Amino acid sequence: MPQPRFPENDVPYPSNRPLKAKLERTFKEGNIRRHLRLWQAVQEGSPELVNSLSSTLNSQSNTGENSFTQSGEDESFKVVAPEEEGRDVLEDDELIDISSDEPVPDVLKNEPFLRRGDLVELKAGGQPILAIFVRDLIYQCQFYTMRGEWLHMEKRYGKFAVPYFAHPNDLKDILPYLPRAEVAEEMVNMLFPLDASAPRSAGAKLLEKMSSFQLAADNVFRENADRLNRVYELIAPKTGEGTISMTLGDIAMIVLQKKTPAELTPAMMWAVHRALKHCQNIQVDYHNHRQNIIYEIRPLQSLANMKRVREWVREFQEDIIKEATESYDIDSAMATTQAGNPMVSFVRKAREGIKKSRQTRALAPNGSLGPSSIKKTPSPAGMEPYKIITTTIHFNAKERLIVRFMDAWALSSYLNKTTHFPALGPMILRAVGMYDGYELDGSIGFTFLQELGLISPWENRLVHNLTNLRFPGHDDGHEQITKLREKAYQELENTEVKDSMKSFRKDWADLPVFCIDNADTVERDDGISLEFIEGSESEYWIHTHVANPSAFIDPDSASGRYAAQLHASVYFPERKYPMLFPGITARQFSLANGRPCLTFSARVSTSGDVLEKKITPGIVNNVHHLTDGEVSEVLGIEEDGKLASMSTLSVGQTLASAIDQKANRAKVQLPELYVTSLRKLLDLGEAVRQRRINNGALPFPDRIYGIRSHPKVFLGSDATPFRLHDNVIRRYEGDPTIIIETMTSRYVVVKSMVSDIMLLAGEVAAAWCMERRIPVPYRGVLRNPEPASLPGTSEGGNMDPRSQIHSGSTPEDIVHYIRIVGETAVSSSPLEHLHLGLPAYVKVTSPLRRYVDLYAHWQIEAALRHEAATNTSLVDNANTTITTTTTKNNNNNNNSNTITDESYLRFSRTAVENFAERILQRERKLNNTQAASTRHWIIQAFFRAFYFGEGKLPKTFEVSILKLKLDQLSRQGWIAEWNLHVRVGENETTDREGGVREGDLWETKIKNVSTYERRIEVEPLRLIRRK
Repeated sequence: MPQPRFPENDVPYPSNRPLKAKLERTFKEGNIRRHLRLWQAVQEGSPELVNSLSSTLNSQSNTGENSFTQSGEDESFKVVAPEEEGRDVLEDDELIDISSDEPVPDVLKNEPFLRRGDLVELKAGGQPILAIFVRDLIYQCQFYTMRGEWLHMEKRYGKFAVPYFAHPNDLKDILPYLPRAEVAEEMVNMLFPLDASAPRSAGAKLLEKMSSFQLAADNVFRENADRLNRVYELIAPKTGEGTISMTLGDIAMIVLQKKTPAELTPAMMWAVHRALKHCQNIQVDYHNHRQNIIYEIRPLQSLANMKRVREWVREFQEDIIKEATESYDIDSAMATTQAGNPMVSFVRKAREGIKKSRQTRALAPNGSLGPSSIKKTPSPAGMEPYKIITTTIHFNAKERLIVRFMDAWALSSYLNKTTHFPALGPMILRAVGMYDGYELDGSIGFTFLQELGLISPWENRLVHNLTNLRFPGHDDGHEQITKLREKAYQELENTEVKDSMKSFRKDWADLPVFCIDNADTVERDDGISLEFIEGSESEYWIHTHVANPSAFIDPDSASGRYAAQLHASVYFPERKYPMLFPGITARQFSLANGRPCLTFSARVSTSGDVLEKKITPGIVNNVHHLTDGEVSEVLGIEEDGKLASMSTLSVGQTLASAIDQKANRAKVQLPELYVTSLRKLLDLGEAVRQRRINNGALPFPDRIYGIRSHPKVFLGSDATPFRLHDNVIRRYEGDPTIIIETMTSRYVVVKSMVSDIMLLAGEVAAAWCMERRIPVPYRGVLRNPEPASLPGTSEGGNMDPRSQIHSGSTPEDIVHYIRIVGETAVSSSPLEHLHLGLPAYVKVTSPLRRYVDLYAHWQIEAALRHEAATNTSLVDNANTTITTTTTKNNNNNNNSNTITDESYLRFSRTAVENFAERILQRERKLNNTQAASTRHWIIQAFFRAFYFGEGKLPKTFEVSILKLKLDQLSRQGWIAEWNLHVRVGENETTDREGGVREGDLWETKIKNVSTYERRIEVEPLRLIRRK
């Protein structure tokens, strides 16, 4: 069996003895700040006292006191944003994939800006506290609380807000007595009184307003106490139903018995929100924003089952806790415990299963489950890296309820921390008695489920942690989506599909169409072509030919409904959930000779200006599939050696050839005319990009930052669904092969050309729809109403990227700029896209894998058919209207409303508006899941290499220190070579250098790899460079 390797000069991870030793040393040395940080790490659940002491040390000279604003409590204490106490989500910076194929990342896209005067709910000392947003200060936000204190927080606001609560002018009295710039790190997230010179009246109006709001909410609670205390009972799904989602407004109407949303006041909404936060089985969906709060609600039966488990555990603990923790004797337990308690048999079976598991799998020092000592070899039928062995140990119905509780605690992680339920998990582990020396927390609960084979030893926890993913085979509602997928498949396979655009298609004849993709791409969404204009050397037609499944699939068909449910194709390193079926797509829709397309065309000048635009259904007949490398080679573009650098880590059986089965491609030979077309497309793409940059677009991403980590995971013929198997104990023999390839961008010139032309297609689509007033999902940017600094200024050395287009702007510069200027939004009406430098933009180039593109195609095709049927242009008739008459208050006063006739469209304007509101929430959830899956497999590989020596890792890593401070003892760092975020701790070495600072470059070594937290912790060894 592979034995784990312990880090040098350290003890098994959960132990905090090294911290305690350092604590004693720092106290003796008089290093007070370091001592306080270490003390907080050792103590559990007492951050308020530490921060109060720290604040006292930082402000000993300030003895002034304002009796009006003083709360009478500690002068300052830690404030925790609700999302920090929520379910497992990635840090925002980890979600921003700057090297993705998207033109610009949607930074914090589900957190609408706060405006001066907005009311938010924060959390202080475990209790909600109301505060008014004052201003944005680059990386910090300033608030004024109803305690009469101010605080600065990093950009992680509360999950509840009331917009326009106070008029901005009402804040003028307190502004002179608040910091005008960011405060020191040790002061962030802490409460402070106003300056001692502040008059008693400063802030009085705001305090009165907040106090009145809280009083109104308290009155709502008193008047509706019975129903608010029974809120879960009133809204929970009944037996047999799965988890449902409801908005705060929908819940409030039911609980407060209101007939229309207009009857709900902000105070009512907050009262209901507060009641929901204390309910087990109700959680906030962390992928929506504070002005559209959505809750996930689990069935009533689920809570009833938890209560049954609670009684069994308490009974077991009361009767046999002594035997269970010291000299465990199951026979004695059976004799002393009340008859029929399923905990006894569950514990016996669990112990037996764990003992068998440890014959082939050891625990790492941090309690995570290691790889199998049994290595699977390729079989004649195929290369299967692991095998599942089903034992004879089965759980009965009652025992499965205990398994389900452990899932709720350690895997799905939906236990409410304000209830007593989380305390039951450690009790169950203690009763099992197999984890001596480890802290009995959720990570050990996760290991427990893995050792019983109820989930795989390499399970991706975040996918269980998220509900309503709507993946076939996943979570409570998977049966419905699985059935819909099967129906959609049968529909496409057995039904003759009809082309709704057949009579309108243009034959593109022998015009060469270039599909530039990876060598292993199967679904080809788009291709590009160039059409020369006779007699002109300064103008050309650029055509983007896009696959056209929307002409064959109706939105209301099973295929259309399945695509809407999934929203996009989801790609994990080990599996894929396609939005449309790959076999059928490759056979009917993927671009190839004789295939239908929807072409977005722009007549472009050599200076990059768009002179004319049109959209045409068509058929392509001269398609050429090329890779980025082949185009680079044909055009003679020399690759920068630095851009092709790569690092590789491999764990498991050597199966690279089985994973990477790209065929050897012969050298591409293209006619000279085709080469000329590609070269001209390259030049025109550059000109179009420069025109956008002149309009404020970001030079992003390929020319700035392209380090990407590609985990390749081999699980054999099929990956098991993300489901907990609660009926029988299993063993997994063997493990997946994981190969991590990390490289910087390759063929960036060709990639930029393709990206620029795809953006041009989105620009054409948006302009075409705008001219016709067609509601589609326009994507743009909401300007920050309270920008910290104006675009174009310098802050801390970070310049506006527009002034550093070719001067080495860093990813943080770009993200910082995006956050200042505005955030992505989707609307049924055109929005200016500041980040792209476009007046409007619509995604249309990937209808095989993105539902939002498919949706736009349906609208565009409806308009094309209408124009053909009426033989008129909607541009000329955009103002054609119909008049409707309504009667008001049942009298004879008639109101005439003039609206545009849009009856020809596939979706009404209202339907598009409703769809647009949901897009970013769903995209964020899918992006989060995919990013977490990629990180999960990278962490798995590092874990097996670091603790069990399965792969070769460098002894040290160079780590750049980022802005984000994770806690009192660590910062976020970045290993550029692996494009990997890590947690950088502090030690004696960092103390000698004055701490770890943003911009530092440190030589480090790995200290801990947690597969449960998806976290790598590194220990600084030497400061290489300080910014």
